[in-house]
Amino acid sequence: MISQLFILSALAVAALASLHEVPVHHHAPQPYKFGYSVKDKHGEQHREESGDGHAVHGSYGFTDNRGTPAV
Repeated sequence: MISQLFILSALAVAALASLHEVPVHHHAPQPYKFGYSVKDKHGEQHREESGDGHAVHGSYGFTDNRGTPAV
């Protein structure tokens, strides 16, 4: 009896859960552009990036406090 009640409850919960759908919003890709440059006692770091909705282009770099570029 209890197992039948448990199964019935599980089926009811599953049926009710399938009724709740979260809407999915699809947005078209948007162009963007950003960049930054930081210089402190550890060195210098910079990054530039832009995207047009189809491809991403950019560059970045790091130079340590001795002036040696890191790859």
